[in-house]
Amino acid sequence: MRNGILIILLLLSNYGFCCTCGPQRSVKNAYDKSTKVVIGKIVDHQQIITIDSTEYKKLIEKGVHETQAIRFTSEGFNQYTLVLSESSFKGEFQSDTLLIRTGLTYGACGYSFQIGKKYVVYGYDSTKEQQASIPKFDIFWTDNCTRTNLYSEKERRRLVKIAKRNKNKSH
Repeated sequence: MRNGILIILLLLSNYGFCCTCGPQRSVKNAYDKSTKVVIGKIVDHQQIITIDSTEYKKLIEKGVHETQAIRFTSEGFNQYTLVLSESSFKGEFQSDTLLIRTGLTYGACGYSFQIGKKYVVYGYDSTKEQQASIPKFDIFWTDNCTRTNLYSEKERRRLVKIAKRNKNKSH
């Protein structure tokens, strides 16, 4: 019986779950929903994966193939380094070099940046624990549902207007 359940779980693990965002947000809506909005160039990428070694060993001892054991016991994210190309539209930062985190795969709503390209990035704050782990850098998260995309001058002009309006409202 236990082997039957394990086989079903293994078969189901081959089917991914998709990221579902709904229609793309407007610039104003994406700005309002984000805690960080920046324009910058991606200069580096790291894939950070952690594996629960205790659970991994238990699965291996039960005869689970190591590829499946890794899939069941790992979690992680992609981390990109972005250098601001102009001041931030929303959010305050310690420096012009930021760390942006996103899911590992499209199914986890991960945004796939390309090194050397310029982006408009809409994001949200990391936890205090995540920020404390790398104190020299500002860390924030983004995903496929935020409107993050390749740089366009048209979008930059919209952001300038929105940020100016919001600044005037707060005074």
